[in-house]
Amino acid sequence: MKKTICVLMLLCITLLTACGSDETKNKVPKASPKPTETARHTAEPVPTPTLLLPISSPTTFTFCSGVGAWSTTVELNKDGTFSGHFSDANAGETGEGYIATVYLCDFAGNFSDIKKVDTYSYSMTLSDLTTTEKSDTEKIEEEVRYVYTTPYGLEGGEEILLFLPGIPIEDLPEAFLNWYPGDREYITSPEGELNCYGLYNVAQEQGFFSEV
Repeated sequence: MKKTICVLMLLCITLLTACGSDETKNKVPKASPKPTETARHTAEPVPTPTLLLPISSPTTFTFCSGVGAWSTTVELNKDGTFSGHFSDANAGETGEGYIATVYLCDFAGNFSDIKKVDTYSYSMTLSDLTTTEKSDTEKIEEEVRYVYTTPYGLEGGEEILLFLPGIPIEDLPEAFLNWYPGDREYITSPEGELNCYGLYNVAQEQGFFSEV
């Protein structure tokens, strides 16, 4: 009898062990939690601040030779924008219905890509230039023939240099200095430096000067 009880107990233990083993095999393992994705932030490029010209705004520049009744004036602002006027009066240029001819141009524009070259000079690009009247149109009023043209001194230019007071005269292009209409000593300080502002059309080798 005791042997029978022991056999039955062993049989029960074996069955219980087998069931536990099957449950373990059939149990679906829990999925590991997905790692939280960190939001990616793309750094936006910081815009480069626009370089301003170190001048009083506006500063007036004049281009003339001192010979003949012509001149071009430019009023330049710190941000590179400008406006101006060109005129050239010719009393001897006459014709039917007029006793003199005047060439005129009112204009405006913008210098962009302003860069500091060194302590006393800046480089700019003539990126925009518009005229009030269409070039080569004309009219006659009160016996004077008015011909609208392009702004002499800026036309044909691309790179424009701004010279600041203090630059040694010997460092300036001779072609620029030759456009000063008076004696060069008036724009030269006792230290041999430029005592006014200057604009230089590099391609056309033409120079503008501010008042001393």
